[in-house]
Amino acid sequence: MENDVEIRLAQQRCERYEKGRAKHLERTYGITLEQYDELLESQGGVCAICREMCVSGRRLCVDHDHDTGKVRGLLCGRCNFGIGSLRTIKNLAMSIAYLENYKESA
Repeated sequence: MENDVEIRLAQQRCERYEKGRAKHLERTYGITLEQYDELLESQGGVCAICREMCVSGRRLCVDHDHDTGKVRGLLCGRCNFGIGSLRTIKNLAMSIAYLENYKESA
C-alpha cells in the first residue's frame, strides 16, 4: 500500500513536469510538445549542428532566431552555447576565417 502511494506521487510529479515543460515550450517558443517531438524525430534525435545525441541526459535545446522568434531546430547544449556566444552570422564567418587562417599557417 505504501508503495502504491509512492508510485502515484511519482506519476503526479512526472505529469506536473510534463505540463510545465509544455507550457514553457508554448510560452517561450510558440511550439507544442508534439511539435518539439516531431522536430526531434525529423532530426533523427540528434543535434542539428554536430549530429550527436545529447549525452548529458538532458533534452536538446530549442534554437530560435531572437529577432523573429522563429524556431530553427534543436541543438545540444554545447552547440546552443556556441551559437548564442557568436550571436551573428558575421561573427561566425569571422570565427571560421580565424580558424582557417590558423590552420593554414600551422
